[in-house]
This record gives sequence, C-alpha cells and structure tokens, in this order.
Amino acid sequence: MGRGVPDQGVDARSSLFPTTHWSVVLGAGERAEEALSRLCEAYRPPIYAYLMALGHDHHETSDFVQGFFVHLLRPATLARLNAPNGRFRAFLLTTLQNYVRDRIDHRRARKRGGDAAHLSLETPDGMRVEGGVVGQLTPEQWFDRKWGETVVKRALARVREEVAQAGRGDLFAALLPLLYRDPDALPYDELARTTGLTAGALRNAKSRILRRLRQLIREELALTLPPEVDLDEELRYLMTVMGGPGLL
Repeated sequence: MGRGVPDQGVDARSSLFPTTHWSVVLGAGERAEEALSRLCEAYRPPIYAYLMALGHDHHETSDFVQGFFVHLLRPATLARLNAPNGRFRAFLLTTLQNYVRDRIDHRRARKRGGDAAHLSLETPDGMRVEGGVVGQLTPEQWFDRKWGETVVKRALARVREEVAQAGRGDLFAALLPLLYRDPDALPYDELARTTGLTAGALRNAKSRILRRLRQLIREELALTLPPEVDLDEELRYLMTVMGGPGLL
C-alpha cells in the first residue's frame, strides 16, 4: 500500500461491529438491552429529524427523545418488541410514532384539549417545516433520509480512523471534500504538491478510500438488519430517499 491508504477486504471488522448488531436485540439475549441502547444512540439524528419535521421545537424534541429512550429500554418494551419487516429502522420509527402519539394524547387529555406541541419554523438543518412536511418530504421520508446520512457518516468516521492509523490523516482530509466529485475534474496536480504524492497515487488513494467506504457503509447498514433481510434492497431504498446513488 505504500504511503497511501490501507486497502482492507470486505470482511474486515472494527471492534464496534459485533457489539451493536440488531440480531442481538431480536434474539432477546442477555445483551439485548445493551445492544439496543447502542443502536438507538447511534441513530439519534433520524429521531430528532422526524420530531422536528412534525413541528416540535428544539426543547420539546429533546424532551421527547429523552423520554423515548427511557421507554424503549424498559424490559416491558423489549418483551413486546415488534420489528416490521425485520428492520431496526422500521422498528425505531414505528415505536417512536406510537410513543409520540401516546404522549400527545395524554397531554391533551390532561390539558382538556390544549395544544401539546409548539411549532418550529425550521429544522436543525434549516429546512422549513410547513404542515408536517420538510420541503417535499413527509416526516417519515425525512427520518429515512437522515437514517441514510447517519449510515454514511458512521462509515466515514471509521475510514477516517483507519487512514489516520496508517499515518495519512492529512491525505484523508485533503480528499474528503472531493469524494463526491467527478474524478476527471479533481485538482490532482495541486493536491500532489501539498500531500507529497503523485497525481496517480492520489487517484489510487481516492479509489481505495471510496471502495473501503462503500464496504463499511454496507457493514453499518447490516448492523441494523437481521440476516434474512436483503441488504441490497435496503441500500436501493436509501439511495432513493437520499436523492441518488451518492456514496451508497
């Protein structure tokens, strides 16, 4: 590999891989609560995105999330665990929807019909919320888009760590803004002067980073699926809700 990027096979695993697998939760073993807690923490951003898209303000969203996690990790909730289509993504969204509905109904009953939610003009990403829709997306679609983005960000963090451990964190930082761009349009000659690599070595490094990143995206997504669910089908769906193939 030289001074470039480590090229690891598709079966390579980080230390995080076996500790958060959704199958551990579905198996309801002694580590189910721990595994579910790790998964929920990893996928906190889609939960926030969904609640904000519904029109809840930042304060109420934080309150909902904290209460939801407590509810989700109760033994009684785990005992009644129902995973639509086997996917953790579907389980989390369905459970969140039921929790929010129950809390709002409870508040409205207590307040004799008073408003339970405060509306926010914008989500954390600056997307306007109008009538329960973020742009042209429903809150459910916004949840799934943020889910896909979270998968990519987690995979990127793992690639960054791997490249840094190989002593080329500077190379990853230089190539990161260019990962989505047309390879023929990249300023390889300019980067060569700043990184100490040839233009050809930079092209190879970018290819290895992208290949490894796509492997890790698949690994991250696999953590949220039972073995019987088609990983490629899940990838295709997330590509659709994210607006194109991108890094998926």
